[in-house]
Formats: sequence, C-alpha cells, structure tokens
Amino acid sequence: MAQSFKGFYLPATAINKAYDIDGDGTNDVCFYTTSSQPNVGSVTYVKLASDGSGTSLSEGNYGNLLCYSWIDRTWNENRDYLYPVPRQEITLSDGVVTQNPGWNE
Repeated sequence: MAQSFKGFYLPATAINKAYDIDGDGTNDVCFYTTSSQPNVGSVTYVKLASDGSGTSLSEGNYGNLLCYSWIDRTWNENRDYLYPVPRQEITLSDGVVTQNPGWNE
C-alpha cells in the first residue's frame, strides 16, 4: 500500500509524439516533456513532470507511468484495515452505524 502506483510501460520513443495506448490503430494520447504542448492532433495531452510534482516515468524519459507520486502513502495499522463509513450511511442509520476506528473527523 505504501508503494508508488505504477501504470503501463512507456518507451522513450513515445515521448512528445501521439501514442496508441490500446492498440486499436488510433492515437489516443501524447505524453510530453517540453515547456509547450506539441501539436499532434486530437489526442489527450499529458505533461510529464521531471521533479516528482506530477505524473512522471520510473526511469526518467521512459518506463512505467508513476501516478500520484507526490502523495505520501503510509500504512496506519490502527485505521487502514477498514474503509471509512460514508457520512450519509451514519446519518441515515440514526447513529446505529458508527465510523470505523481511525477515521473520525
């Protein structure tokens, strides 16, 4: 749970170009590192961060997509074996249902 989320592998040859993620023959996305967004057509553009402040690649200019690397992920033994109970469920139960340990607001 405390490790970074790793996405699909992106080769260096795919940077700053249109890339077909799902293999259907149509370009879907352009991952770019330049200061300005390249113009490669009607695709989704994703700017890769080199300083860890956003989406980046595990090996610098290629590798697995690292998402949400700026979020601190730690395991809390007193809380993380259970999900938080939605506030709406607690309200609807008239107090019969209570919040799981460690998730109190």
